[in-house]
Amino acid sequence: MTSMNRLKVRKTIADRCELIFEAWTRAEFLREWFSPAECRIADFAANPTVGGDYRVTMVCPLRNKNEAISAMGSYLEIVPNQKLVFTHGWEGPNRVETLVTVEFKDRGNRTEVILTQEGFVDPIEAKSHEEGWISTLENLSRLFSSSYAAYTWDMDLPLLSRRAS
Repeated sequence: MTSMNRLKVRKTIADRCELIFEAWTRAEFLREWFSPAECRIADFAANPTVGGDYRVTMVCPLRNKNEAISAMGSYLEIVPNQKLVFTHGWEGPNRVETLVTVEFKDRGNRTEVILTQEGFVDPIEAKSHEEGWISTLENLSRLFSSSYAAYTWDMDLPLLSRRAS
């Protein structure tokens, strides 16, 4: 759903809330999925703590003719397994910073992710971001899909890692 300066996207993902939240807060896993499907991540750095920053550089052949584009922002609020709030803006001289809120709703063995982004100046930009977030959440969903059924996520290891089950 997109309004003039705000968008909201919902996606239910087939795994536990704490695992989905961790995929949003561990840089090593954000690198695997945090871009639209038609893009590839060329560089990623994140410090997902309150006051920490992130920067993702993507190459999107269908959108920007293989030129790298970078999005960046700062984490403003982190409530484990419930909510993330961060700023988002594209690198460049005409940078417009928006606010992204991601809520995680426990639905048993599934998690509803509700992403709201607000502060757009241009409704066309909001629509473009809505399409990008839908695709990005599909990437996240694929990370937890049945194609990964041969792996489990071990929360007790220092790095959230996949191991053969």
